[in-house]
Amino acid sequence: MKKEKNQKLDSKYKEYLLQGEKVIKEYNFKIGLYDILITDRRVLIKRKFPRTVMAFKYKDVEFVEYTAKFKWVKLIVSAFGFAFTFFFTKARDNMFIKMFGLKELMYLFAIAFAVMGIVYLAKFLLSAIGRLRIIIKASSEPVEIYTRYTKLIPEFIKLVEGKRHK
Repeated sequence: MKKEKNQKLDSKYKEYLLQGEKVIKEYNFKIGLYDILITDRRVLIKRKFPRTVMAFKYKDVEFVEYTAKFKWVKLIVSAFGFAFTFFFTKARDNMFIKMFGLKELMYLFAIAFAVMGIVYLAKFLLSAIGRLRIIIKASSEPVEIYTRYTKLIPEFIKLVEGKRHK
């Protein structure tokens, strides 16, 4: 059964495999928006749009990590946006504002700061999505795959690290 499944995988990805290379594990859109293949010789990462294929040998991998970095500044900016929204909605009732006919301007400022608060809150929440980073020795840029943390992440790291140290 397992041999039959591996033969099916080998035929599915034959255009990317070297002669005699065998697929050990396939992560088909289970880690980010990528097809990731672990073979007996290397790792293949394939993205459908925009079409990208990356391959690297285990000996070229410096390390693999999963990180999530919260962008706390975005949360602080969001809080200021909401605070200014509150300020401008309360300021419209000020005697000075009424005297100069700036009430509509205060509404405009309140809406602008509310939008800013929402945008920066969304940016903060999106920063919580982690990334799987594969650092390649010869490359200055790591391979980064934005993905949520699942049980497949440590499995992938173990497989690559295990092959790397052989």
